[in-house]
Amino acid sequence: MHEKKAENTTRKDNAKWYYSRAFVLVMLFFVLGIFALPLLWYSPRFSRFSKAVLTIVIVFLTLGAVWAIRAEVMLIQELIQQWNG
Repeated sequence: MHEKKAENTTRKDNAKWYYSRAFVLVMLFFVLGIFALPLLWYSPRFSRFSKAVLTIVIVFLTLGAVWAIRAEVMLIQELIQQWNG
């Protein structure tokens, strides 16, 4: 049991820079969004629970962004039709 814990600690300490918490969070929320989820799930610096919570948050943010873009496109199409017709 103690060997596994020591192995986990060593794995976290030797993790690549791109698995750091700050880098993964920036990629998730500001750069790649849902496309950064594999980076999150491969990172040893997050617990399984925090990975699941962050995944749910990112999925809902992505769905909200898609919904907002869809609404804007429909509004623009409506305005173009009014302008042309």
